[in-house]
Amino acid sequence: MPPRTEFTNVVEASRILRCPAIDIIKLVLAGRLSRVALLPRELKLKSVLVDPEEVLARLRDGGTDGRLSVIQAAERLGLEAWAVRNLTVATDQGGQGASSGDRRDGCCRRSLSSS
Repeated sequence: MPPRTEFTNVVEASRILRCPAIDIIKLVLAGRLSRVALLPRELKLKSVLVDPEEVLARLRDGGTDGRLSVIQAAERLGLEAWAVRNLTVATDQGGQGASSGDRRDGCCRRSLSSS
């Protein structure tokens, strides 16, 4: 059996694993993690402690909703997780963040009409 890591809070686990904290919270809420501890509520997100090794294993298993996690997509594409995250961010032609309306309609339409 591999050595167990220490518990760490969700914020630190997110930094260590280079994944969004929300992905870890989804695993906790779905009951997919067997090693979870809670500290006093005043610590907010830092009150939820997880085992980073277990989190990584669950993220590699497919997260919580059947879609690929950022880590899975990165491994399958042979990219770093930050590169996959950058691929998921919609921007306009000037490299600025697009509004949700632009993402749905205008962004794709502009890029198709300009080619």
